[in-house]
Amino acid sequence: MLAFFRGDLTADGLLQYIDRLPAHGHFMAEVAQDDDLAADLLANGDLPEPGPPPLTDFSPEVRVMADIADRLAQVVQAIGAAAGASWPVTPPYPRPKTALDRAKANRSRQRHQRLMDFINQRRKKIRARRRAE
Repeated sequence: MLAFFRGDLTADGLLQYIDRLPAHGHFMAEVAQDDDLAADLLANGDLPEPGPPPLTDFSPEVRVMADIADRLAQVVQAIGAAAGASWPVTPPYPRPKTALDRAKANRSRQRHQRLMDFINQRRKKIRARRRAE
């Protein structure tokens, strides 16, 4: 903060610094407890969507705990199903999204779109043949 007030750090630089603070730190805890900010967000309808955790906060220990939480949810689901109960499915613990994850999802969407284009072209040809008959 001193660098900002001395003029050594721009406002954009300060905001980038703040954005890089850990999600489990004191600053984010204070932001989460800010009643005025919460009221403003509700008034403006700017409610942030909870996203995946940042990769910097997803340590090997957190990854293992996330895997354990997911497996435990599966065990609870199986026990409930074995007892004949309809147990709600627990969504998996959120994982960080990397560039590789985005590339895989994009490739999958492109494959799906090519398949749908092929199917739609075939449907048009079949409909045209039926009309001609």
